[in-house]
Amino acid sequence: MKVVIYVNSLTSGGAERFVIYLASYLADCGEDVTVLTLKPTEIDYYELNDKVRRLCLRTSSGGPFLKTRRCLALRDVIKSEKADVLIGIQTTNAVLSILAAWGLPTKVVVCERNYPAINKVSWVYVLLRRLLYRFADLSVAQTERAAEWLKKNTKIRNIVVIPNPVSWPLPVVSPEVDPALHIGPSDKCILAVGSLRKIHQKGFDLLVRGFGMIAEHCPDWKLLIIGTDGKDNKSSQMLDLQSQVDELGLAGRVCFPGRVGNVSDWYGRADIFVLSSRYEGMPNVLLEAMASGCACVAFDCDTGPREIITHDSDGMLVPLGDVKSLASTMDLLMHNASRRARLGKNALSVRERFACEKVLSNWRKAIGSMFGDLL
Repeated sequence: MKVVIYVNSLTSGGAERFVIYLASYLADCGEDVTVLTLKPTEIDYYELNDKVRRLCLRTSSGGPFLKTRRCLALRDVIKSEKADVLIGIQTTNAVLSILAAWGLPTKVVVCERNYPAINKVSWVYVLLRRLLYRFADLSVAQTERAAEWLKKNTKIRNIVVIPNPVSWPLPVVSPEVDPALHIGPSDKCILAVGSLRKIHQKGFDLLVRGFGMIAEHCPDWKLLIIGTDGKDNKSSQMLDLQSQVDELGLAGRVCFPGRVGNVSDWYGRADIFVLSSRYEGMPNVLLEAMASGCACVAFDCDTGPREIITHDSDGMLVPLGDVKSLASTMDLLMHNASRRARLGKNALSVRERFACEKVLSNWRKAIGSMFGDLL
């Protein structure tokens, strides 16, 4: 079976990490797998399995005319690769995959990576998703709620729910950064992980505000937010976040170490992990933190954390956007080491519940079902 997985890039991020896992698994199962990206290989962050082919469209991504060129280039790849299956990752790529494969024998799988009711995409693609997803052969949603939304709003014919997997031990890539560069031996650490190009989605402004409410009487605690572009990002969002840190008098207490490839070392050093997102699909970083034995706190956004965490058993759920509750929950755990230990121990169950082999085998079965037999 020839499978082409189409994604924007292989830079750091949850969708990109998922593509690495899926491509490697399918290739190890004997499938002929190609990962196709819009952006060039020179900016790759993740490394592919040697069994997986790597192609790049190398066409611009902007404007209707250029999107047409991109669609035609994608169609050329489908034909040259003689793809049996094309998997479009995220809304734009999924829509273009349906159009590019139109009239060809290739089966098309669409895969949303955030809760589609909230995730912001261009109105053009909102409309095209509503009109075209019904022509996909399969849709894969990460949660039941996302699946229900897609059924209602796109009339998709065939949909399955498959959560994200977590790989253990976590892979290590470059750059490797020693947590000791930012956390002293006597410091306690609250850790958050996520792209600093998506500050609003990741809710880092809410997290900084919540930490500011309790920082004064917890002088030995620091908040570290690691992720893409943490050190040198000059975006307005990042500048606003840094201004917020300064205005709250948290300089030196809140740090942005930037991108790290040895994130497992940082989870291991963390005393508490916080997911402050306003919305998610199925957050990889929460799965990774729990697999590392962190005591985790998460906003109970529409999808994701509630599918992973059982409240006060293997983590803590906080009402979405309630900064006071977030602050009080962090404060509770900061002053209760035994509770942190209990949550962290129970959190390790995600290694089994969301194990790569278990989750990705469902992807292979779903793909096989389109051809009338299970692979």
